[in-house]
Amino acid sequence: MRTLLCSIFLLLVSMIWSVRAESLCYPIRGTKQLHSASFGELRENHFHSGVDIKTEGEEGRPIVAIADGYIVRVVVSPGGYGRALYVYHPQLKKMSVYAHLLAFVDAVEQRVFAEQCRRQSNRVTIFPNNTEFRVRRGDVIGWSGNSGSSFGAHLHFELRDASGERVYNVVRQGFMRPADSVRPQLLRLYRIEVDTIDRVAVEQIVRLYDICRHRGGYTIGKEVEIGKNGYFVIECRDRQNGTINRYGVYRTTMRVDGRKVFERCADSFTFAESRYCNLIGYYPLMSAANCEVLRLVRPNALPQHLFKTLVDDGRVVADVGQKRRVAIEVEDDCGNVSKIEFTACGANLRVKYKKRPTDYVVRAGENRTISGGNVTVTLNEKSLYDTAFCSIEPLNESVEVESVEVLSSPYRILSADEPLRGYMNIMWRCNVPPHLMRNVALARSNYRGEYRYAGGICWGGSMITLQSRTAGEYVVVADTVAPTIKPLKWSRNRLAGLREFRFEVKDNFSGIKRYECRINGCWTPIEYRPIERVLIYRPDKTSQQQQSGNKAVELRVEDGCGNITRWQGELP
Repeated sequence: MRTLLCSIFLLLVSMIWSVRAESLCYPIRGTKQLHSASFGELRENHFHSGVDIKTEGEEGRPIVAIADGYIVRVVVSPGGYGRALYVYHPQLKKMSVYAHLLAFVDAVEQRVFAEQCRRQSNRVTIFPNNTEFRVRRGDVIGWSGNSGSSFGAHLHFELRDASGERVYNVVRQGFMRPADSVRPQLLRLYRIEVDTIDRVAVEQIVRLYDICRHRGGYTIGKEVEIGKNGYFVIECRDRQNGTINRYGVYRTTMRVDGRKVFERCADSFTFAESRYCNLIGYYPLMSAANCEVLRLVRPNALPQHLFKTLVDDGRVVADVGQKRRVAIEVEDDCGNVSKIEFTACGANLRVKYKKRPTDYVVRAGENRTISGGNVTVTLNEKSLYDTAFCSIEPLNESVEVESVEVLSSPYRILSADEPLRGYMNIMWRCNVPPHLMRNVALARSNYRGEYRYAGGICWGGSMITLQSRTAGEYVVVADTVAPTIKPLKWSRNRLAGLREFRFEVKDNFSGIKRYECRINGCWTPIEYRPIERVLIYRPDKTSQQQQSGNKAVELRVEDGCGNITRWQGELP
């Protein structure tokens, strides 16, 4: 009865939302309403919290309020959402978010400019009161862009609850529906077996099966083997009409011998739950995959409310020789479904894991310090998702990192296959030459084996400390190469009517950490786009545009390792 009442309640909520959705305004004008990313996709350490709307590679498309309301938050940042607006809609009791914008409407721009100058900070967050920037349905509130951590011009759009903590799948709820008649693609099936060693659950891929298209459906060309303690992982991706993008999927369902044993849907989530993506996906494969790699099981650290259906947490097991009939369905948020059915046969499958002398058993929820060689790591009660083997090992190999000096041998800090829920504190003892102390940092190897800047603080040349949420191989490096600044030709954005001067800014390793612009000696805001590697100065937004004659420009750029470059010149 309780389940029936819950289902009726959810149906009524869905019907009410569908009626409201019909009266909402599409958030951007002048596009084909195609998407480049879907809600709930697995990203690096987070779920994608909205939908990305394509703008045909152009900036400056008008962004409009989806309903009556008022702007409650304005953000300008070089990373993340870049230039973003948050609008609260009292009638909906919802908040809409518009991110990666090029510019805001004049009144908001003037407020942002004044706040930037007051703080002398390019990065600002403003919380207007509910009367300062009121908007009506369909009002232009800004223009689409490519600011922040954006890899191409688009609008990132979200719908949140009144608190701003829960985000919703607007496609599934019927607010916006891209043209999509394409079923998800099923690519591979993995069998994961689990064993318990010293109270630690150890997992391994024991079988891999390619999934083949067959007569409009999918099949596996041989019998699937399963053991006495394990689960399945499916590799899949989605497509939509008229695009070449790859998307995440909305629903995964599994039935065993005709009974539904697993179902998860990407309807909504809170930002506190976003890092659970590392457990929803199969973490050891996620970095290198160009698709979704989804567990059909509930790991111990995941709350049950994230799943619609669970029987034995989704585990599928069998005695040797026992047959099970398995059916897996994958659905996108427009209702297109792909399915595969196969026979699973019990086999003698075992995890092959030998505990190393350096392995420490660290329980989730406890504080623990472990050491190895020159490295000490402190884990707190929130560092791990679940109890795990943790070790620190020096690696007897030489490392070369392009354009920087390597100052140590690499260390493996925990396992790269083990996701971290929270931060660990790394303390690395070393002897850094005095002339390099300002330029020292830790670098971490990615899944390609390439070392990238991780950060860190050097203390007196004898220790480097770093808070990190990623395990793997680390090494100490020194970056002594300063960034470069190159002025580009000035241009005008024909859609938004903004005149701008661009400067190409490049760094060899540690990235741009600080940047500052002065016009005729006065501090003035400037926008940094890290993906495009450009600084953008827009004189139309500042008081300097009223001054006649050329403007003396001074730029100061500093990278993550303390190397500074200054550029001086004149702009017309």
